Amino acid sequence: MIGLNSFTGYRFLSSCGSEYHVGGSCRKPLDLPGGVECVVADLEPPQSLFSAIKNFEPDFVINTVAIGNVDYCEQNRAEALAVNYEFPLSLAGFLRDEIPACRLVHMSTNAVYDGDHAPYREDAKLAPLNHYGVTKARADEALLREFPDALIARPITMYGISEDFQRANPLDFILKSLRQGKAIRLVDDVYGNLLFLDDLIAAMLGLMRAGASGVYNVAGAERLNRYEFGLKVAEGFGLDAKLISPCDSSAFPSLARRPADTTMDLSKISNETGFRPRPIREVMQTLAGVAN
Repeated sequence: MIGLNSFTGYRFLSSCGSEYHVGGSCRKPLDLPGGVECVVADLEPPQSLFSAIKNFEPDFVINTVAIGNVDYCEQNRAEALAVNYEFPLSLAGFLRDEIPACRLVHMSTNAVYDGDHAPYREDAKLAPLNHYGVTKARADEALLREFPDALIARPITMYGISEDFQRANPLDFILKSLRQGKAIRLVDDVYGNLLFLDDLIAAMLGLMRAGASGVYNVAGAERLNRYEFGLKVAEGFGLDAKLISPCDSSAFPSLARRPADTTMDLSKISNETGFRPRPIREVMQTLAGVAN
């Protein structure tokens, strides 16, 4: 797992560490359960990381590393291109040449879509609106062309309870604000079928066990906007929904353009693996029970 400290990487470890021999890398020392091998390594230069991967002799290498801050990518284009595009291609080439039996699992993004033609299937035209999406789309296209055995999981925006060392996701922001009694505004003109992190892990495992390759959309069960999502969070956790008010995206000006609706069609992954994401209400009830 490249990026054990990431939202996906750390949850994958905590979910599967007892069933599989999991190891990985991160940029800073990380407190991990006993028996988990972790290498502290930078992506540039990648030689020490690649050497550690070869020594581990994995069946799969999951790449969760990316610069995902959209505005940061817009301002730091060369760095974003190096991490989001050049590194995955370098990693895939290394695995092909040095560990040919190992499969690459690469994490893509809904930002490769333009937001004007939802719901999106995997064969939809890639037309990103910002530089982050451009770098990820270029990686997807190159991997599909040059490394057809690679598996590309393309998740939509994810939510869940993050760790203290991780970047906040939509659920974190909403819960923190409502628990503090703060009024918040959530946009009602950005749509998608938001994905619970544990459902992503289940989807990844299903694809890996099936020996799948190529690209697969992974998303949640319901299309809704962020305001509607916020109301479901408030209901599930028994918090004051009156603190949430709707607004449009103009209330939050940003450097980079964002797609308005990246709702995904899940027919491919559902038909091939039986993947069924949980309804948001069910997820909230589960998370609220854990939190309480």
